[in-house]
Amino acid sequence: MTAKDFQESEFFDNILVSTIRFLDSFPAKTPNEKAQFMRGLNKVLPSFPKSVMEKKVLPALLEEMKDKELLSLILANVFKIIDLLPSAKRAFSDRVRPAIKDIFVTNAKQAEEKDPAKDAGLMVVLEHMSSIANNSSGKEFKDDILPIIMAAIMCPTHSVVDAGLRSLPGILPVLDFSTIKNELFPVVATVFSKTNSLAIKVRGLQSFVILCGGSTDPGNDDGLDGLQEHKKTSSSTALDKYTMQEKIVPLVKVIKTKEPAVMMAALNVLRVIGQIADADFVAMEILPILWHMSLGPLLDLKQFQTFMELIKSLSRRVEDEQTKKLQELSGSNGAVAAPTEDFMSFGGVTGTQFDASNGATEDDFERLVKGKVSLSPSNPMDGGWDEKVASTVSSPGLKNPRPRQVRCPHAILNAVFPASSTEHKLAVGLHPACCAATGLLVNELVVVSCGNI
Repeated sequence: MTAKDFQESEFFDNILVSTIRFLDSFPAKTPNEKAQFMRGLNKVLPSFPKSVMEKKVLPALLEEMKDKELLSLILANVFKIIDLLPSAKRAFSDRVRPAIKDIFVTNAKQAEEKDPAKDAGLMVVLEHMSSIANNSSGKEFKDDILPIIMAAIMCPTHSVVDAGLRSLPGILPVLDFSTIKNELFPVVATVFSKTNSLAIKVRGLQSFVILCGGSTDPGNDDGLDGLQEHKKTSSSTALDKYTMQEKIVPLVKVIKTKEPAVMMAALNVLRVIGQIADADFVAMEILPILWHMSLGPLLDLKQFQTFMELIKSLSRRVEDEQTKKLQELSGSNGAVAAPTEDFMSFGGVTGTQFDASNGATEDDFERLVKGKVSLSPSNPMDGGWDEKVASTVSSPGLKNPRPRQVRCPHAILNAVFPASSTEHKLAVGLHPACCAATGLLVNELVVVSCGNI
């Protein structure tokens, strides 16, 4: 048996050997034959020994990635091999990652024009992003893979942008908080604010939910009870409260379209942020946005009721937190003010007709109307200084009048005499009621402390 006969024997006449032979002569094949081979290779790869796939098939496929027309088909087979290999992390780090970096990062900087074949390959990479994340370290992913994702999100092809945004749940656990906040989020926010596609708007809002630590899984969205704790995709890398309140909410607020799909996606964003934001921010910013969106003319009854359920639940949260805050403040400040206190009640003005009690009694009034008491003029100042002093000094029974110290809220100054530095001897006109209470004559000379004038 010759060598040729040996190679053509039944032992070598099987699909795996034929595949290796075809791969060895791959450059000589026509484009149509190459495409057919790549489409069928995916089915026979599981039959290959693992060592043959890693050392023979994988290097041959990576070598052919320079053909852009076959890029997407080759990448599909490459990731199939990575999924089958037990040493996938080593193979990906040593061979695959440098190859896709050269194509989608290094060479992409040199050629900015739109390339459909390259976009198709990029779609394949994005679809296998979970496998890439599992086989990369954090630093490798940030340096080599994250630029590919951001390039996809900023791509002018909507299908590529959509695939890039859909890959976020699988990549967040690999990235640190600073990278997500300062590098990934600004790209997503820019695309969301500039796009005219409703589909990208909705996908961008779903991405905000993921970045805020929420989930877009419909199974977690059971009735919109408002404050239910939803399972977070990556709580350790979710955006901080400041970014949610000051960056994401303003983007949601300026949405102009009234399409129900966009409105409901925005509602999911505000629901997640409403669980984390401060109560006063919820009351002043989030609830007004929800009310405005809930009145959209294109919403049906069920969608409107969904908005109302969230509005009510967030309102209860605001009410509960504000009530608790006020209770704590009232407890720390001591006794609560009596409900009968009225800050508008000023009381009467002493010494005027508006003073209701005026210190008078019924007996005083009777003596007044019967003329039994001689009252001083209503305005003691009208009589002049000399007249009042004379009448005061010449009062009967007061040869050497000794001033007495009294307190009279109705005292009216008539004359001032030299005295000590702390008090003055004053001739005052006392109120009749006060005279009766102290046993003084109406115009008796008394000493009134300066503070009582």
